[in-house]
Amino acid sequence: MPAIRTHAKDYLQSNGLTTTHFASELSCTEESWNEFLNGKVDSNQAARRVIDWLLKRSNLDSSTRQSLQLLYKQIDETGVQIQSYENMGIAFHGLGYLDKAYKCFERAFKLAKEHDDKNSQAKLLCFVGEVLIEQKDTERAIRYFQKSEARAQELGDKETQALALENLEK
Repeated sequence: MPAIRTHAKDYLQSNGLTTTHFASELSCTEESWNEFLNGKVDSNQAARRVIDWLLKRSNLDSSTRQSLQLLYKQIDETGVQIQSYENMGIAFHGLGYLDKAYKCFERAFKLAKEHDDKNSQAKLLCFVGEVLIEQKDTERAIRYFQKSEARAQELGDKETQALALENLEK
């Protein structure tokens, strides 16, 4: 994600544009794009929107254009892998295969961490905690819920934060 932020900031500066203009072009709030540009929000969806915007509106040299296109593809493939492992974990959890669910959530978390997808990390920490609760490993589950809640709060992800807090109250 840092490469996308750098391209976006460079384009804004070289064209005399403000983050307000950038935000209006992307149909979002100025605050949310400032957070993305300053590294406070790391979501694959946000990154894809930035790449799309850069590819459509800027005069990029061919190597920069190619690197952004490859990055877009990488983000997409990684997002699909993370989502696939997450979905398998949910299915295994629902079927009562807790060890398999745990392994799927851990694999998804590892991918999310490798690719700096903090939103997925927060959610997956909560899912692992839920599996640990069912495995009667309450102390570890609490640590996972606490980490999930802290990351979700940092990202402004109220849904995941609420889920983590709800699990902590049980």
